[in-house]
Amino acid sequence: MKRPEGCDCIDDHIVVYNGLRILGLGGCKKYRPGPFQYTEREMQKRIRRLKWVLWLLGGVDIVVTHAPAEGLGDAEDLAHQGFGALRDLLDEYSPQYLLHGHVHTTYGQNVSRELKYNGTKIINTYERYVLDVPDVSFPEKHRGQILWKTPHREPQKEGSGMYV
Repeated sequence: MKRPEGCDCIDDHIVVYNGLRILGLGGCKKYRPGPFQYTEREMQKRIRRLKWVLWLLGGVDIVVTHAPAEGLGDAEDLAHQGFGALRDLLDEYSPQYLLHGHVHTTYGQNVSRELKYNGTKIINTYERYVLDVPDVSFPEKHRGQILWKTPHREPQKEGSGMYV
């Protein structure tokens, strides 16, 4: 898969950009054989690998995922169930936003576009969504620069991609 130009993959990474700490976790709950699907235990392990960086950075502001958190914008069918591990992440770090897709509003499911959970605004970004994030205080000389990105490691599965 050819990566989009001018973008950076954030899957399994935390990036600090313009003072915002952004975490990316792609994939959905495993419901059949194939790539980009994880068991609950595998998602927990992915998040655990980032705990040290989350501690070092003092948390996270925006979590970008493919699948929703369990019980927060997911559906009842196995293919669209959310991860309990993501809900635990919200409980522990209270990011300002969790942005997810995967649960399409055109599936005829009664899903909310926006939810609030313990101070986190959860947004189903299916199709498109414009998010206006308030400015954060940070040194002007660092505007537009990626100040931190977790060390690169090879993607677990070819073609993996969450890009900013």
